[in-house]
Amino acid sequence: MEYPVQNYQQTQQQAVNTTKVKLRTINVLSLGIISAIINAVIGLITGIISSLIFASIPISAETELLVPGLSTIISLGYLLIIIIPAISAVLGFISGIIGALIYNLSAKITGGLKMQYEEFY
Repeated sequence: MEYPVQNYQQTQQQAVNTTKVKLRTINVLSLGIISAIINAVIGLITGIISSLIFASIPISAETELLVPGLSTIISLGYLLIIIIPAISAVLGFISGIIGALIYNLSAKITGGLKMQYEEFY
């Protein structure tokens, strides 16, 4: 005697179509741009948090005497909102390009990344 649940699962498994694909190459510029955007967003979040931390540092006259120019450095903390995302984007772009080049080289040797996709309803 079969249970209806098993029968339903077998029917669902039969209805699923699978497609096998192989990723042979990655567009180098495309991955570089995507990596730059992702890193810039993470850098923006990091820059905002860093800027808030710099803004919360109390500065007194005594502190300025001990470390001359500290108030100027701390007051420029808002620039971190621009500097960190810009640096992160450039480094992300470079790392994306390097990663795509390494993948493309290794895919020539190994044949690429094999993947299997399922269509479901």
